[in-house]
Amino acid sequence: MWFHIQRVNDRSPLNFHIMLTSHRPKMARSPWILLFTLLIALNASASSDTKNQQIAERIKHLVSLPPISQEQLDSLSDRLVYLNNLTSEMSDDVCHEIALLKTEIAHGCMNGGKTVHITDILDDMSSCTPHHGLYDFWLGNIAYDAHQYATSVIWYQRALNTLGIQDRESVMIQLNLSAALHADERWTEAIDSLTIILTGEHWKTAPAVLSDIYNHQITINAAAMLIDDQRFEEALDWLQTLNESNLSEYWKIVKVSNEYNANLRSAHFSACDSLWVRTLQHIPFADLPLPLFKFTLSSWLATDAYDYLQELVDEKNTANLLRTNEESLLSALLNPQITDSNRKQQWKILKATNQLERERMELLATSYEKRATNSDAFSGLKAKLGLQQKMTSKWQWISLLMALSLLIYALTRLYYKQQAITKIKTAVQHAEANRKRMYNTSKLQVTSTDIRKIHMGLAKGHQIGEALLSLQKIEILAKDSSAFAGTEAFQTLEGADALSEIELTILKMTMEGIPTKEIAHQLKVSSGYLYNSRSAIRKKLNIPKESSIKLWVQRSQD
Repeated sequence: MWFHIQRVNDRSPLNFHIMLTSHRPKMARSPWILLFTLLIALNASASSDTKNQQIAERIKHLVSLPPISQEQLDSLSDRLVYLNNLTSEMSDDVCHEIALLKTEIAHGCMNGGKTVHITDILDDMSSCTPHHGLYDFWLGNIAYDAHQYATSVIWYQRALNTLGIQDRESVMIQLNLSAALHADERWTEAIDSLTIILTGEHWKTAPAVLSDIYNHQITINAAAMLIDDQRFEEALDWLQTLNESNLSEYWKIVKVSNEYNANLRSAHFSACDSLWVRTLQHIPFADLPLPLFKFTLSSWLATDAYDYLQELVDEKNTANLLRTNEESLLSALLNPQITDSNRKQQWKILKATNQLERERMELLATSYEKRATNSDAFSGLKAKLGLQQKMTSKWQWISLLMALSLLIYALTRLYYKQQAITKIKTAVQHAEANRKRMYNTSKLQVTSTDIRKIHMGLAKGHQIGEALLSLQKIEILAKDSSAFAGTEAFQTLEGADALSEIELTILKMTMEGIPTKEIAHQLKVSSGYLYNSRSAIRKKLNIPKESSIKLWVQRSQD
């Protein structure tokens, strides 16, 4: 529970919601006056702008009039239903009459009237809806009283947008908007909508703000909302900014009530007891908000103020209201049917229980403060972690750019390497193409230049193509030398003259230890052809089947 705006003599549960006409007596207007007023409005032959002006003047006039009776409200509602159900195209005059009916019905419902059609009016955004900030404000009040808090927020915001902050009712509408947000459990929005009146730049020129009419109400209600949001220290700081000399007696009571509530809920019991002893126990019963009696019971028991309880029992009006509205320990103490001795016995039991409960709450508060301290430390750590994460993210971007640069570099190297390989392949193909010519040329020699090119290619990776050409030259010379040496060696074998050129090549490669498959691959012949050729070699050289060709030839040459 939190303490906020109410009428001083209102003994009902506290209600933050401000009613624009709450100070007016509930008097009914004559139906003839009402009918006469509507006829005048309907018979006026005016343009659309003139009709809108008439609606605006009517709304402003309704503020100063007492509410209509329930019978009149029912009659106007029936007329509104009839006009809305017309099948023909709605004329400007009919639309004008509907707008006037809505203003009358809205004003009546805001002041306690009831109609089943109010939901349709709240949801109606048609062209026949009065476009006036006060009308929107009334519908916001009606929705709030119907506990349709989200709808009331919409209408209050429409009222502010229509009237603007320079209107004399703007601060009061903003207060109601805060109440609706709070009732809709939008705590932060509710507090912000109050504090912005005192701190917002665009609110500094509002007439009500300049006159300081609502400043203490805004501060106290903001503190009450902070208490509901369990921000007790902030609430106390707000309340300390108030100058009590500028407050009426009622607002002094509301201020100290909120201070007591904030200290009680934060387990600052010494501050509660001090407020109780200095101020609250001296306020007349009739001026205290009813919920405050239950809250201050803890201080009664802590200070052993049994006389205060006895005075409250004797003050029957307040005691009866407390018993009616509360089902609590206080109601049991105020029960007139128990004897004084039983009441004292209950008092002693409650006193001991209250002490234990206070000790328990103090332990909880201490534990909560420790957790809050740890939470602050954790928040600092979290802030550092957030900074570290930002740095990490920055380095990640740098690393990504570096990786991208390395990738581009690697791709570039790969491209140039591929170009070099292509060049080398071209050179090798060119060398292969000229191999036969080089083989038949007796002038083919390996020079110091070839050795230098091979060295540059192997050691430094330079002139790879030229190095391969030099290696190719050496390979040709080595193969030719080997082939020549092998062929000459075979001439001493008996029957070698009968061997064909391909058979001599197969015999030479066999003597070199080249595998059968490799010989077939290099000569581009099948394995069967190679088998038949070897059989022919055995037959021409008279090599026994059980002997190896290579071993037999080697023994024959020895």
